[in-house]
Amino acid sequence: MAPVKKKNAEGINSRLALVIKSGKVTLGYKSTLKTLRSGKAKLVIIAGNTPPLRKSELEYYAMLAKCNVHHFAGNNIELGTACGKMFRCSTMAVLDAGDSDILSGETSEKTLNPFKWALDLKSRSRIFLKSFDSHPPSLNNKRPANSKSFKMARRPARCYRYCKNKPYPKSRFNRGVPDPKIRIFDLGRKRATVDEFPLCIHLVSNEYEQLSSEALEAARICANKYMVKYTGKESFHLRVRPHPYHVVRINKMLSCAGADRLQTGMRGAWGKPNGTVARVNIGQIILSIRTRETYRAHALESLRRSQYKFPGRQKIIVSKNWGFTPLRREEYMEKKATGKVLVDGAYVQFLSNHGKLADNVRRFPAAFQEA
Repeated sequence: MAPVKKKNAEGINSRLALVIKSGKVTLGYKSTLKTLRSGKAKLVIIAGNTPPLRKSELEYYAMLAKCNVHHFAGNNIELGTACGKMFRCSTMAVLDAGDSDILSGETSEKTLNPFKWALDLKSRSRIFLKSFDSHPPSLNNKRPANSKSFKMARRPARCYRYCKNKPYPKSRFNRGVPDPKIRIFDLGRKRATVDEFPLCIHLVSNEYEQLSSEALEAARICANKYMVKYTGKESFHLRVRPHPYHVVRINKMLSCAGADRLQTGMRGAWGKPNGTVARVNIGQIILSIRTRETYRAHALESLRRSQYKFPGRQKIIVSKNWGFTPLRREEYMEKKATGKVLVDGAYVQFLSNHGKLADNVRRFPAAFQEA
């Protein structure tokens, strides 16, 4: 008969988890993985009485929890008692994992300054933890360089280049989506009227693909810097047409030794939101610039430089329309001469054959003047 194997703390579910939420302390083993994946942890601590972890395991814990990973070599009960007394406010999760200089006695004074709480335990190690009196800090805050936190690299956008799935926008079913990098879609002299910038040039996509929000932001900065440098910030109006509404996901996996005992492979492979992209079709406009005729060469060059920020193929087209309006240049001049269009910022309003005659006469008096 084969000898019965003793239970050990090798698995991730068997590691000690100390979870503090809304002032209540729960000490146990089964909730470790669940709490890590929930992303609500503000600090991760490896409790005592657990085997030493590899660096890959620390990276995996930090990747799941999105916060610092530290080590505590004391007694589990002392850890629970100490943390229960110290954290009575804010929502916080303390789990097991890692090793760090913060929890050892060799912490420098520069590291100790931002930490308010200190407690001596029987293991002769000190825990210095930041007090959260009002609100817990956001996970995007920059941490000191000497704190050991493992952050996974961003997946290249070439992995999400092709439109394989249906559009999946942010909604109440799709939560936890990171903010897109691009936040500004109109630059330059946005309030310029239609008559000031008659020339319009487009950067048009020649592929059915997905453009990341980082690529849109890089192209916007590139085109704007060139136009501001050579034409001035008041001589053009730049507009980014597509918006990154589609959410892409990532199923984080490890490729190191012993990864099979940390994750379940492709079981439950629906990933977490990783970023946003814009889905563009063939012939869809990506960037548009309206400016004066004297700056035609500069507008063409700025869009040519922006091409290198996108994957796939694009083409630059000089529009036959007047500015951002849907009217051809000759048609716009003709309608303006007869008073059938009304300037409305970067756009125009058209005289309609419907509606009340009195309202049309009031808004377009030139169109009803006798010859």
